[in-house]
Amino acid sequence: METCSNNWSQDFYAICLSLDIVDKFENREIILFENVKDNILRQASEQWNTNVNSKPKLRTYKTLKSSIQPELYVTCHLSRIKRSLTAQQRAGILPLNIELGRFRNIKLEDRICSLCHPNVIEDEFHFILQCPLFE
Repeated sequence: METCSNNWSQDFYAICLSLDIVDKFENREIILFENVKDNILRQASEQWNTNVNSKPKLRTYKTLKSSIQPELYVTCHLSRIKRSLTAQQRAGILPLNIELGRFRNIKLEDRICSLCHPNVIEDEFHFILQCPLFE
């Protein structure tokens, strides 16, 4: 531990440094599990927020999800197809015209819903809340 070089304590020191508890290591204090857990969760949450906010494609995901905690539907007993559709919708990968148009080089304003008449862009919001076909 004194050399903190090329041994387990070097690895542990790096972990303490990343968790912002290196002072505990250096002072040889007891490190409480709850403090470590809280620091890990805080860092994971910050990284998650940064990653999600840096990707414009996740527009719906950002609207529906505000924390890193798992959503209730993950623990519910949904059928496989319902679980799959829910996950696709949340991840923005449902085969809606908003997504299909990106790959077909169609202008955003021309990615309208082909199932109803109001000439509205077919995005997740329209699909879930507006399209009369899915009432």
